[in-house]
Amino acid sequence: MKANIVHRNLNPCGGGERLSLAVMQAISDIGIDFDITTLVKPNIHRIEDSFGNKLAAIIEKASNINILQSALEKESERSDIEQRKVRDYDLTINTHGDALPYYRHYFSKKNSIVQCHFPVAKYHIASENEDYLKETRVGFVIKNVIANNKTVTTTDTKRAYFQKLKDSYLNLMRNSVVITNSGFSKKAIAEELGIEAQILNPPVDIEPFRNRALISNQREDIVLVLSRIVPYKKIENAIAVAKLLKENDMGKGMKIIGNLYDDDFVIGSYYSLLLQMVKKHNLEDYVSFEINANFEKIMDVMRSAKVYLHTMSGESFGISTVEAMSAGLIPVVPDVGGHTEFVPQKYQFDTLEKASEIISSAFNVSHSERIQISDSVRRFSISSYRLTFQQLVNNLLN
Repeated sequence: MKANIVHRNLNPCGGGERLSLAVMQAISDIGIDFDITTLVKPNIHRIEDSFGNKLAAIIEKASNINILQSALEKESERSDIEQRKVRDYDLTINTHGDALPYYRHYFSKKNSIVQCHFPVAKYHIASENEDYLKETRVGFVIKNVIANNKTVTTTDTKRAYFQKLKDSYLNLMRNSVVITNSGFSKKAIAEELGIEAQILNPPVDIEPFRNRALISNQREDIVLVLSRIVPYKKIENAIAVAKLLKENDMGKGMKIIGNLYDDDFVIGSYYSLLLQMVKKHNLEDYVSFEINANFEKIMDVMRSAKVYLHTMSGESFGISTVEAMSAGLIPVVPDVGGHTEFVPQKYQFDTLEKASEIISSAFNVSHSERIQISDSVRRFSISSYRLTFQQLVNNLLN
């Protein structure tokens, strides 16, 4: 039995990448060998720093790592040996179908599973977002029209790229078992694609956070933001909240921890913009950044902070929110998104002013409530995810 695990890029080390590693472990535990298919060679050192050696070690069990030239790479563009190897897979599992809409004509609901966190590919394609062409490497292969900072110059050519991506994406979704991570995402998939997805809450390695941070006597009135440094995460909202907190003499500061990698097509100017905002609002003594922090550094901040702030409205789930809750931090999140399914309503906000008010109150939450918050997310453990995913795979193959 052989499986192919497809993921655009494991190196950003976010929640989607943790899920992909958990899928690899789940199928390996039931005796299924696997290959990894990706656009970018995994950086093992970086993955170990972010997730720890134990979780990252599963990559070493892959029989092969296939590096695609693009999401639309044709079978005919690979060698005869590679083509035969691809057709030998009993199961293909795409752990982020919207980021890499990789489709083959033999995919079906009997041999293909795709994880859809949220149907964002539809929006990228409909709006002809050129960044999506870069991220899927489509432009590089078809005519090398997109390279470095160059953009597509011919409207007809660009439309052809997006039509190919649209066809591949819709074929992938229609000819696979679709799983998603929340009721919020399930509803969006049904409305946008007319597809009934199965809900499987993503895996969170909660025990290290509970064991090493929950019972902490080092906490101060500090707000933690844990997020990739990308525009759609709306980190500028965190800085706006920090401004409100400082103006009202609330809290001792905000720490923003995030990943920023060149090979993930992150626009460096966004990080520069955030730094300019901090300076403009005289927040240098209140807001600090930790870029590409390792797991130990994240754990240190988890032990010292009291509140976790999530700034993206419409988040499909929020693995970092669950991690923070398991560590005993009080979550403060927007009132739209998958996180509303497990974060108490009293900690949800609809305006940044409301967020600052909730944070001020959360600084005074009792230790017993922090333990209750931590206990409430124990159901999202990696072991629970693996068991449920293994049952899904066994049902599919049998």
